[in-house]
Amino acid sequence: MSVISVQPLSLAQVAHPVYARALPGMLPYTHQAEVYDAWQHHQALLLVAPTGGGKTQAAAFPILDHSESAIFVYPTNALAEDQERSICRLLERLEMPYYQLAAGEPWDANAYRRTRAVLVRVEG
Repeated sequence: MSVISVQPLSLAQVAHPVYARALPGMLPYTHQAEVYDAWQHHQALLLVAPTGGGKTQAAAFPILDHSESAIFVYPTNALAEDQERSICRLLERLEMPYYQLAAGEPWDANAYRRTRAVLVRVEG
């Protein structure tokens, strides 16, 4: 019988000037920095990384940093909720005011005007 030793996942981190400006003290994973750098030069990107590898941040950070819009699609409501929390944490670290419209709540135009980002989760 063979014994296989599985090492914990280790992803390389790199210094990146935009991350250093926007998120001081945070070193992005290599693939996050590469996605940021490729963002303005490609119409589509495909990122494959392990669970917990920072895929959401890799996609959300350039969108937020460039004040762009996006639709994120997830296969389950639970995953959508988890990723929504992840994006909210990123917005908080960026100190970027945001408005989070919850299902069933009325639109708050005043809150919307005070923000730089809007999150709307649609379930169906």
